[in-house]
Amino acid sequence: MMLRKRRAALLSKAAAPRPTVLEQNLFRLRSELAQYRGGRLKIAVLGQPGAGKSALIDLITDRICVPRPVVGQQTDATDWSASLDAPLIHYCGDAAFVDAPGYDTLAHPVGAFLNGFPFQEFDRLLLVLKGKVHESDDRLWQRLKDRSLVQRTMVARSFAEGLSEAELADVREEFSERFDGRAVLFSNRTKTGIDQIKAFALHGLG
Repeated sequence: MMLRKRRAALLSKAAAPRPTVLEQNLFRLRSELAQYRGGRLKIAVLGQPGAGKSALIDLITDRICVPRPVVGQQTDATDWSASLDAPLIHYCGDAAFVDAPGYDTLAHPVGAFLNGFPFQEFDRLLLVLKGKVHESDDRLWQRLKDRSLVQRTMVARSFAEGLSEAELADVREEFSERFDGRAVLFSNRTKTGIDQIKAFALHGLG
């Protein structure tokens, strides 16, 4: 009987999947953030691939982060799925930014973020969206609501400069209702909404 139990335990252990590189980096992020309890203001920037997250961080920090966020022409230049040496935290004076990869891709499935991202370790959360809202965005927003983190969160809808005034009004109303009045429209090109996002993210600094 004991032999069968030991064999079953060994088989169960052998069958358990190894953590992916992304899952290991999410665990490493939690560990690195623990070093700054009571120190730097911690801000997480999450959202859709190619929504302008890295460029937004560059703008609201006046490009002083070390290392700087990777702003590229590809859909999402930030990758936590390939290497355990990927930089996870960008130090910007008295603030520490986390520029998370765009979720809901094969390399960065939203489920990994829902299960492993340390949302509650952050003082501010920016959820950056582009275009229409996807199911993955709704799932992430619901997770933030379930953890009572809505007051720490701002939803930023990018690329607003491509819309007419009437379309802007419709989107503003839709996002306000959908995200409990926590949404702002912004443009990295025209700088619309940037000051509002900066004031929210860095409130208490400077």
